[in-house]
Amino acid sequence: MDTIQRQYRVIKQLEKETGIKLRMFQNKEKFYETNSCLIDGSKNIIGLNLSGNLLGEIPETIGNLEYLSILFLSDNQLFSLPGSIGNLKRLRELYLERNNLTSLPESITGLKNLDTINLSGNPLSDPPLDVAEMGIDTICEYFMNKEVA
Repeated sequence: MDTIQRQYRVIKQLEKETGIKLRMFQNKEKFYETNSCLIDGSKNIIGLNLSGNLLGEIPETIGNLEYLSILFLSDNQLFSLPGSIGNLKRLRELYLERNNLTSLPESITGLKNLDTINLSGNPLSDPPLDVAEMGIDTICEYFMNKEVA
């Protein structure tokens, strides 16, 4: 966690000195958990790559990244996604392959601009992986039919 805080301070210092806001964050070190200060302080990020870490969860504050259009969370140890993921209205690409996801939050149906979602290598059952791999429209249909039943 100290690494995240150091990176955050460096990012904020660079933004202050250059007047340029961070638009993409890619991690090169292994994180075991995310620090919400990184997410809270970087609302203008359009791309976030936290793949290949040991993350077990993503904080609810991820939903505050209103400009996020691409999110890489592959190759972690995620068991679930926060409900706030549905707040990412500009999200176009979501990479979640090779985690431990068994279900998706129903709020994911709010991601109307999502063109790409990769969930391969997850033990999904709600919705089933074959449904989820068909894309966001099929996922939305699955949840709508589930409510009716």
